[in-house]
Amino acid sequence: MTQTDWIQIGILIGLIFLSAFFSSTETAFSSVNKIKLKALIQNGNKRAIRTLKYSERFEEIITTVLIGNNIANILSASIATVFFVRILQNDSGITVSTAVMTTLVLIFGEIAPKSFAKKVPEKYALAMTPILWFFIVILKPFSIIFGAIQKGLNKLFTFSEEPAITEEELLTYVSEAQQEGGINENEEELIKSVIDFDDLIIEEIFTPRVDVIAVSEFDELDKIRAAFKHSGFSRLPVYDTSIDHIIGVINHKDFYNLVLLDKEPLDSIIKPPVFVTEYMKVTNLLGLLQDTKSHMAIVKDEFGGTLGIVTMEDILEELVGEIWDEHDEIIEQIVKLDDRMYRVKGNAELDILFDKLNINEELDVSTVNGWILDEMGKIPFIGDTFQYKNLLVTITGADTKRVLEATIEIQNIETELTEEVS
Repeated sequence: MTQTDWIQIGILIGLIFLSAFFSSTETAFSSVNKIKLKALIQNGNKRAIRTLKYSERFEEIITTVLIGNNIANILSASIATVFFVRILQNDSGITVSTAVMTTLVLIFGEIAPKSFAKKVPEKYALAMTPILWFFIVILKPFSIIFGAIQKGLNKLFTFSEEPAITEEELLTYVSEAQQEGGINENEEELIKSVIDFDDLIIEEIFTPRVDVIAVSEFDELDKIRAAFKHSGFSRLPVYDTSIDHIIGVINHKDFYNLVLLDKEPLDSIIKPPVFVTEYMKVTNLLGLLQDTKSHMAIVKDEFGGTLGIVTMEDILEELVGEIWDEHDEIIEQIVKLDDRMYRVKGNAELDILFDKLNINEELDVSTVNGWILDEMGKIPFIGDTFQYKNLLVTITGADTKRVLEATIEIQNIETELTEEVS
């Protein structure tokens, strides 16, 4: 082989390296995590500033990368054809050149470098940024020409822009981060709660009217003191004629210090109520409570009646889970008695129960009580039962207004039907 042959081989190797660089750079910048780059910038990594800028201008960068990659591949194919035709001295050199260069470019110019860049996109993008900057400067004239053509095509074919990351994708990232050990389960649940928080409405978290403990402005002080003592609450709504006409909220500390000790009138400590609707977003409610410096809001229905109350604690529990203090009686809403039996409170959330029972169905009701009333079409008595799919539901606690408790038995319907037939 002559010196010219070795020079051509050296050029071919260099062009394959260039093809590998452009291919891997395209993969790295298309896969790079901008959040990680921003974290590196905050930690003082100056190179990450330019890398982030390139990743955010990916449409411009991809033009340079594609131009460079195509130049490298076309030149390598042309030089290889000349080389093999001269070496073999017949037309088979074209076929051999095509086979050899296709294999080399695919393996060393595309597959291998892209696979490597995909595994460590942030590190690779940071390392290749100075080299990419060099080619951006060199290929600037070509980029301007092809960029203008691209803008013209974009005007002809318009597409609606989608957000860079959707809520569903973010939830998926959080789950993957937890599975890979980047965050723990508590952090995962907290992040998901914050993401879902904006979709919550008051209807999903408020305390219903039947569970509200309120006092009348005309009640004896001993009766109000007993209401605070037995409920354990720090605030109670105050009404005049009925609970549908709530006129304010009293604080236990004010009641004890100012009314009982200092003998001030009850109306002096009644704070004006905050009224909201059941369809108000919880995020808006939080802002309203902060602005009014209140800890409780009264939920009204469309007719002006009282549906229930919602407190700041209810909001916080949606983010961090149940909050118990030393005076709270911890009541489990869903208790697993054995492999097939559950004891469930009437105010337990139906979605949580169905998740535990592996029932994939969405209903218009939100509590177990609502589900039972909807299925039975009446307020049941203790001992009443009904069948729902493979569940046998037995009412174990009820009053004249609602279901307080029920037991749910998971049945194998197919097996039991076979036994009955036999």
